[in-house]
Amino acid sequence: MNPFRMFLFPILLLVFTGGGIYAQGRIATPLSAAGFSKLTSNKEICSFIRQCDTLSHLVTASFYPLENGLEIPVVSISRPENKERCLRILFIAQQHGNEPAGMEAMLNLIAAFAADGDHEILDGIELMVIPQCNPWGGDHHRRRNKEGTDLNRDHLLIRAGETAIIQSVFRTFNPEMTVDFHEYYPYGSAWEEFGYRRDFDIQLGGLTNLNTSDEFQRLFKSYALPFVKNHLDRHGFSFFEYTLGDFPAGERLRHSTVDINDGRQSFGITGTFSLIVEGRNGKDSLYHLERRSESQYQTAMALLQFAKVYRNQIGEEVARFRDSHKQPVTSVALIQDHFKGDEILDYPLRSVKTGADTLFKVKAYHPCVKAIESVDPPLAYLIPKSDSMLVAWLRRSHIGCSDTVPADSGIFGFRLTGEEKTNFEGIPGVLPLISKLSMEDLKPEDYLKVPVQGIFSLKLILALEPRAMYGLATYPDFRYLVSREVYPILRVEKQTGK
Repeated sequence: MNPFRMFLFPILLLVFTGGGIYAQGRIATPLSAAGFSKLTSNKEICSFIRQCDTLSHLVTASFYPLENGLEIPVVSISRPENKERCLRILFIAQQHGNEPAGMEAMLNLIAAFAADGDHEILDGIELMVIPQCNPWGGDHHRRRNKEGTDLNRDHLLIRAGETAIIQSVFRTFNPEMTVDFHEYYPYGSAWEEFGYRRDFDIQLGGLTNLNTSDEFQRLFKSYALPFVKNHLDRHGFSFFEYTLGDFPAGERLRHSTVDINDGRQSFGITGTFSLIVEGRNGKDSLYHLERRSESQYQTAMALLQFAKVYRNQIGEEVARFRDSHKQPVTSVALIQDHFKGDEILDYPLRSVKTGADTLFKVKAYHPCVKAIESVDPPLAYLIPKSDSMLVAWLRRSHIGCSDTVPADSGIFGFRLTGEEKTNFEGIPGVLPLISKLSMEDLKPEDYLKVPVQGIFSLKLILALEPRAMYGLATYPDFRYLVSREVYPILRVEKQTGK
């Protein structure tokens, strides 16, 4: 059949959700129209989304242009007649170009809403979807973008244009919940030699950074995990909490990184209920892609249903957390790591030879994140105007500056006295040794004053403190910050007793 005719006369399918059978359909996506034999190109993605926009009053699309005719589509899905306050949710997918199932799931999601003009799940929810964050990587089946940047390791530096678009959508839409859709690769040689491998259709991860909301971590563990698991069980998909570690080599198992350079943690430290989905990838790009995309679609639907049920709790905690961080006063964990608790992990793996499931009892399980070093937040930072790298980073991050320093404040810096080797989260690194200095005779006109306030206050602290385990100074481009006698970024602090 002519594919253009197929678009004009959409094929409608029944969709089974956790709440029963909805009388809704899905418009055939390019992948399904091709019989799941061909990856969807960026051009096809954008053409399909434009048609969904035309078909439905629920779907509104915009497009951010990149080089070579590529575009990042951003799709708003909501009921215009919603009168009550809506929970704002952002879904993003395919930050890594060689992980197409999340993108295909988002196209299925958009198609389902475009075909159903009165979907009850949207009552009280406003959804924004970026189905493909890395168009060049998607078209070339590469993890990174054309310039070689891993987008999901770029949410602190924001060097890539694609990451800047994601962060711009986040700032503008200001979501209260975000979900980042990925795929994990279970077929590595180490697992093959071990004889067992992970075989979960879906892994779901929550926030781990200690500077995020405790309530969100509790909501994830106690409610989101069982909610999504129950939904996926009913649809025949296997499920586990997102767990990392080189198990075949005998290394510890832990949950995901605390690094704020990935999408989930960078959103989470702003007071957002932020999750990551890791679906099982294929041996190649098309391997079981129909099942892979369907498992992620069902996960997306489960999370929307969860958000609908718990929207008041999520919205209230977002408001509380963000209000408390308008001017942060509690200490901020700069260095964190994963530690063993009392729990032994039941870890189901599949035999490579027989396909049988085997349950491993893992004692080297480190589910507890603890602070190793913390710092009290300053009132502001002073950034040298002459430092073009830092000034450019502030602009890319859309962090505002002020010209006034509070009268009852002191200005302090750090003398760099040496360095120490570190291995937090199993990653070798180096952090400076410091001693605090009172800075006198400064020329205020030589500095930009950056107030520590608002929803990006924690990001600012974790980026600019010299002892932050994943701060700017740990990146090669910014190593110069700790290569001199005095750290050039200064702290404005409230004077003791004032």
